[in-house]
Amino acid sequence: MTETKFRYEAYKEHADELRLKQRELQHTLIYGSEEDIKALRSRVAELQQLLRTFNEELEHYVPDDCPPSVRRRKLQEREFIKYYYIMGFTMDKSAECMNLSRDTVYRIRTRLMSK
Repeated sequence: MTETKFRYEAYKEHADELRLKQRELQHTLIYGSEEDIKALRSRVAELQQLLRTFNEELEHYVPDDCPPSVRRRKLQEREFIKYYYIMGFTMDKSAECMNLSRDTVYRIRTRLMSK
């Protein structure tokens, strides 16, 4: 597994865990103990910080001084990362949101995974 793939997969796992823990926290606020609530709030805060850091890195994914062809490719990659990994869309839904063909989105994913 490449470092890039590992990084994005880890982000997706953290985002999924955050959504789960937030739902669990809502339930625990009603039925749980003070200790459980404190532990869940701590984990939710930790996950939110991880995701904030990743989003900041993603904002700087496209360098300002790159040639137009590279910039376009990087923008597509960033948009794919946003839809597929951050928002959890399927490949088909990501392609639809990006107004690209499914094959093009698969090529973008392959390019990302080869880095």
